[in-house]
Amino acid sequence: MNLTEINNNYLKGIQTNVVGSVIVATITAEQLAAHVSLLHKTHALPLLTIKATDQRKAKQGFVIYYLFGIPKSKYTIALALPVEKET
Repeated sequence: MNLTEINNNYLKGIQTNVVGSVIVATITAEQLAAHVSLLHKTHALPLLTIKATDQRKAKQGFVIYYLFGIPKSKYTIALALPVEKET
């Protein structure tokens, strides 16, 4: 499955960036449940891991990443949820 197919099938309407073999889609807290449900329940993509990074030095607070595998693809989808510094 190529990037266009992945974006059209799993991430329609979401702005993405590709970093190596990871397709990063930044979402809001309000969008999180719907996107996780779509990827995991509707498309049966496995949730590989949840990771948080401290990006305060870059003035970006924290970011929580939800990584999903795509069967028979070299790509992984990462839903990126920025957490504001005040949270």
